Amino acid sequence: MTTLFRCCTFVGVLSCRWSGPLVPAVMGQTSADSAVTVEATTSLRATALLNLQKLPRLSSDRILDDLATYIYYSAKARVAGATAFYEGELTSQGWSIVPQDVPANPEYRDVLLQKDGHYLRLTVGASGDEGIVGVSLSHLGNIDLGTLPRLDNAQPHPASTPVNVNYSTARSIAEATKFCREEFSNQGWHEYRDSLVDLPEVPHVKQLSFCRNAVRVMVSVVRDPRNPNTKDTLVAYMAHYVLPFDVPIMAEADRVVLDTIQRRAEYTVPSRTENVVAFLRQSAPLAGWHEHTENT
Repeated sequence: MTTLFRCCTFVGVLSCRWSGPLVPAVMGQTSADSAVTVEATTSLRATALLNLQKLPRLSSDRILDDLATYIYYSAKARVAGATAFYEGELTSQGWSIVPQDVPANPEYRDVLLQKDGHYLRLTVGASGDEGIVGVSLSHLGNIDLGTLPRLDNAQPHPASTPVNVNYSTARSIAEATKFCREEFSNQGWHEYRDSLVDLPEVPHVKQLSFCRNAVRVMVSVVRDPRNPNTKDTLVAYMAHYVLPFDVPIMAEADRVVLDTIQRRAEYTVPSRTENVVAFLRQSAPLAGWHEHTENT
């Protein structure tokens, strides 16, 4: 028998519905803790290090995304000037620039920074309007993707970074996909579906999404359809911005669905209702939530 857990948050309020006998766990516990060398960060921890909503901004033309872990807006500036502004601001707050093998481009800058094991990405790109640039800043968590398991221990491509790792394998798309699902699960990652994104199924690409605490990794498994004779399958691990809220997810959770806009989560677990309630009452306060009743 499984329990269906749904939660939604509104300014830190937790509301739950469930039906129906899971092994309770604390947030972050996995069935393979010995394989996990770094505890994945939480939204609370990442935003305590730097809340992007409180970071100084350039003169804004239009705000497109405004979250504590991800911001994207257009500004009245030049690429070089906007990049220098944020590099100066962030390094003054203790962030250091991580060297990358990125070709020089006067129309686009991609800067990776690090502080206390956490990664932050800054991108600045010219727009179609003179004197307007697009600026994005993303908390990318504290997991070096180069430490994640790779099929046949394949070597990462030279241009890989701690937040974007690519490698090639002679295995099929199906074999690589199966490997990623099994090995990520063994290290405590939950595969999830984004309720706002409906990815099409195509024969030459498989895309997966995983989360551990608030850290998210997108996995892409591709075989170039333009080259039917290729023997290589490309596997890419890409850090996605940290969840803007923390979700207590039980260790044995399955069919996880996340909605970052409405701040909703849903998953099923093979547990009794009372075990789910006990888990939530233990773990939800650690994530900044409080129990909501009809009288509160």
